[in-house]
Amino acid sequence: YEIAFDPLDGSSNLDVSVPTGSIFGIAQHTPDKPFSTAGTNLVAAGYSVYSSSLEFVISIGQGSDAQAVGFTFCADVDFLTS
Repeated sequence: YEIAFDPLDGSSNLDVSVPTGSIFGIAQHTPDKPFSTAGTNLVAAGYSVYSSSLEFVISIGQGSDAQAVGFTFCADVDFLTS
């Protein structure tokens, strides 16, 4: 698999509690043309937002078979599905 990720804008604003985060995409490995897969052909994709809370969302599958699930960090019980 190939995993591409990118930070969301806002890292320079951490001192004033503005949310920041990361996005990512996972695709089948293509040895002859790495990282050339179209976004519509990703195996999974998601994002994470860091601020006063931590949220993580992932989508797995394609088309009508795709499913997304979100998690929110809760210090009492680790992660909760949202």
